[in-house]
Amino acid sequence: MKYLYTLFFIFTVLTQLKAQVLGDPFNWTEPVTVEANDIFLLWNENVAGTYKSFQKVYRYKIDSTGLAVDSMISKTPRQEDPRTSSAASVHMDIATGRFNADQYGDIVAAWYSLSGIEIMIPQFDTTKAMWTASVQQNIDTGLHNRFYVRTGDFDADSLDEFVVAYVDAEDSIHINLYDVDSSLNATLIAEICDENLAAPFSWENISYYLESGDLNGDGRDEIILQFKLGTVTQTSWNIYTKIYEYNGSTIVAKARTIIQSKPGPTAIEVTMAICSGQFKDDPKDELAYVAIFKTSSTSYAYILLLEASSDLQQINFDFNKRFVRSFPNPVSSSNQLSFASGDLNNDNRDEVVFSTGDNILVQSTDDNLNPYAKVQGGIAEGRSNDYRQSFNFLKIADVNQDFREDIVITKNLVNIAYQDGFFVAMITANEALDTLRLLGRNLGDESQYDQYQSYAIAIGNFDGYYFTIGQPTHQVQTDWVQPVVTLNAPPVHFDKFDTDLFDVSGCYNGGNCNFSSTYTAVSQSSNEVSTEIHKDWGISGGLYTAGTVSASLMGVGVDSNYEFYLLGKYGKQFSQVSTNISTITVNVSVDAIEDDWIFTTITDYDIWEYPVYHGNEKDPRRTFLAMVPKNPRGAWYPSKSWNVFTYIPDHQISNILSYQEYDSLNNNSQLQQPIRMNFGNESFLLNTSSSIDREVSIQDFRSSEADTVKEIGIDFKAQAAISLYQADYTSTEMSTHKVSVIEGISLRTHLGAVNSFQGYGETGYHVTPYAYWGTSGAVVMNFAASPPIALLGGLPTFWQQKYGTYSDPTFILPWILDPEKGFGISEEAKRYQTKDIIFDPVDPLPGDTLTITARVRNFSLLPTPAPVSVTFFVDDPDSGGVPLIGLNGTNNVSTSGPIQPRQRADVEFQLMLPAGLPSYPRIYAVLDQPDIIQEIHSVNNKGF
Repeated sequence: MKYLYTLFFIFTVLTQLKAQVLGDPFNWTEPVTVEANDIFLLWNENVAGTYKSFQKVYRYKIDSTGLAVDSMISKTPRQEDPRTSSAASVHMDIATGRFNADQYGDIVAAWYSLSGIEIMIPQFDTTKAMWTASVQQNIDTGLHNRFYVRTGDFDADSLDEFVVAYVDAEDSIHINLYDVDSSLNATLIAEICDENLAAPFSWENISYYLESGDLNGDGRDEIILQFKLGTVTQTSWNIYTKIYEYNGSTIVAKARTIIQSKPGPTAIEVTMAICSGQFKDDPKDELAYVAIFKTSSTSYAYILLLEASSDLQQINFDFNKRFVRSFPNPVSSSNQLSFASGDLNNDNRDEVVFSTGDNILVQSTDDNLNPYAKVQGGIAEGRSNDYRQSFNFLKIADVNQDFREDIVITKNLVNIAYQDGFFVAMITANEALDTLRLLGRNLGDESQYDQYQSYAIAIGNFDGYYFTIGQPTHQVQTDWVQPVVTLNAPPVHFDKFDTDLFDVSGCYNGGNCNFSSTYTAVSQSSNEVSTEIHKDWGISGGLYTAGTVSASLMGVGVDSNYEFYLLGKYGKQFSQVSTNISTITVNVSVDAIEDDWIFTTITDYDIWEYPVYHGNEKDPRRTFLAMVPKNPRGAWYPSKSWNVFTYIPDHQISNILSYQEYDSLNNNSQLQQPIRMNFGNESFLLNTSSSIDREVSIQDFRSSEADTVKEIGIDFKAQAAISLYQADYTSTEMSTHKVSVIEGISLRTHLGAVNSFQGYGETGYHVTPYAYWGTSGAVVMNFAASPPIALLGGLPTFWQQKYGTYSDPTFILPWILDPEKGFGISEEAKRYQTKDIIFDPVDPLPGDTLTITARVRNFSLLPTPAPVSVTFFVDDPDSGGVPLIGLNGTNNVSTSGPIQPRQRADVEFQLMLPAGLPSYPRIYAVLDQPDIIQEIHSVNNKGF
């Protein structure tokens, strides 16, 4: 049983290894979470004299990269909070967190109404980034200054809390810390009020700012307060940074440090902000401080990096390292400032990004916390009062799954040259941080009839779609066979009737065979045909586990998200990261005379399979497969060789009746693309003096417009290790081979003369050579053949005399007459070895359902008189073989009907593989065991 033998052999060379031992192509060291972040917009709107808070979500269309930038952003319908006010909310803020363990990112939004500070936590519950309910909270206070909301894991429980800072009527700063339960209900757990601004609120100046971050790397976030005491017009004032830590019950003040004093007497306005980020190569966050000062003649920005001590008692910085960026004219809206950090170029270090007026400015850092000016871009600017609308209009996060975080800016444009309404822009930077490129843009959304209003944005995964790439398993697959050139021998004929041998073509027992197919290599350095071997990745089909799978997400399907990520990160066939390519050339000439010859590459593979988990699910929905070739080699092999065990011919050498006739050669199911189909409508009738030569050259490729470069897909069904994988890849498109054909290719065939036999009719037969790209990916030289049939009343031909009386059900048995041809065989059973018995799976275990497909053929000019039965045994039934009982309760199946002349019929037989089989069982199939069909031959009725 050839297939089971092979599958057990391959099973022994497969090993499971830890990913960290060998190094996988995705360089996996820990779970990798991939997500495309969404933009959450919160705004206040006057609806017929009543003010309401509205929200909607924008998303980059990651599966539509061919669209124009103005079409690359999708959006949800607006949703509204049920709370209303008779006065506009002049200020609002919003932050992203993860408050519970579901798959959705969370936000906490805050805005002002006559009832105080309104807080909302939407309960995202659909894959469309929408919600059906929200949790509501209120802080009973008047509006005396800006207020802020930030999130962080302040108690090291792996989930976030949120903090709200606001100013009371006495200019004191309150900081409230809230815990959030799994239902998103918020509870005040701690508060502190220990600083007073000693200055009235001013729209033109930001007098305090709030941030969070883990400043000492202990797994708990701290609260950072930045503030300026006193008014701008005072002779002197200081800007402070202060750190707070939650100790499990109270908020405790830590370091309090002056960062900057008033820079000069001419400053008339100051706007400031602070953000946390990983600005140096260490496991904790640092702080970036930016302040914009405006005088009567100019505006300029200070950028300074800060670092906390491990005990949080000191804030360290070098004011001489500050970077100053000047603006040539006073920025009309320098008061408008939004500040964020993120890794724009995927170098594992955050950059500082801020926007003021119509500018976007990027700063990089080093391990000494020096800031460096990078690209400066432009952005749409509102009118002079634009700064009153928002200070939270810039965020940084990956919106398109390319592992580069992107800049997101939202503006409400009022009465300017652009379309009025919300303007959303997604911007990416290049690796050198000297160029910005627009990814997507949305103009004129939710126009408010030329009205200013407050708004804020957050960014996070609000549709619940993200996936995590888990630790891979590793296998080594040896001897993976890929045909490159298939050189079929021309049809010749040899048969035995009783004791009489008929060598029609004169090719055996010392005969001077005058039939051949030839591949000619010009020299040992020839590259007329070559194959490039490279690595590739694929995505499993279907579900890894049963269960619910997402519908489309705002127009983006799950599979396209996976593919977009792999294409963007690694490129097709790892083209963005790999130089590991081998090329093998067909540089040896060969003649196919007594057997078909196949030039094949034989390659070993490291095979890595990565589970892919959707959201917070515990079972993977898909898997990624990476195939890394190693030790590729190429050689010519005869079709009978074990080296090409996956090559399954559709003809039997030395039997012209097995070479299929077609109404059109294009109907050959193994033909993928024609190269030369009929040599000018030539079908050659051989006779006792025929001598015919034909050639396929590069001109035939050109004439038929055939490809000269062909990517070869992997046929997982044909490879023995496929069922050892954890998922199904039979519909996965992967390719690790690319075959190229150039000038000089030569495939020749020579058809010689035939013998005649005393007392028999004409022995000549028709032969049609043709060439094509096969479905296997190889260049194929093949043949069609047919015996002539005498007209009614004419003398019958040899073929009618020998093959026109009875049918002849059989398998393709390459060794059946080898001893009669003058060839030796290792044992008598070798005569019955066939590739017409196919097993699925190829490596079954006891208890598995095994499907056996038997290809039953009829090498005759007459149909079988009835369906042909096929009976299965373990071992040879003529030597004590045991019946193999199938799921149908017997060991027998039959073809669906009679088998037509020179055709085949496939049958399937299913069984549960029993225990106790030997390591290398031979599964026999016997045709017409009841012997009810009168046949030309009966010795060819079994195979294993």
